[in-house]
Amino acid sequence: MNSQPNRQNGAARALVQLTDEFPGLPIVEWHVHSSGTLHGHLHGGGFEALGAWAGVLGGEIAPVGRDWALDGRRVRTHRLATTWRDVRVEVVVVVPVGAAAAGEQVAA
Repeated sequence: MNSQPNRQNGAARALVQLTDEFPGLPIVEWHVHSSGTLHGHLHGGGFEALGAWAGVLGGEIAPVGRDWALDGRRVRTHRLATTWRDVRVEVVVVVPVGAAAAGEQVAA
């Protein structure tokens, strides 16, 4: 029997609290990692959706890696990274490079 606390429990509780307390936020596909990190993917809404989550969670939005091609377009992944109620939370979104530049200017 493992006497170590399960780090996933805190992330799972945080996910329930987030979805209960902020039902109007853009829908995110969530994953609870074994490390205890709550990781989400936005599949629509771009920077506006990511900004809505940043408004609730705080944290910083930053590009991740280099531009890459998706369906013939240059895109870039951006990540909101923060800690909410003692749980590490990351939310990512993929946006066209031109939209990323506009979003970076707005977020600054």
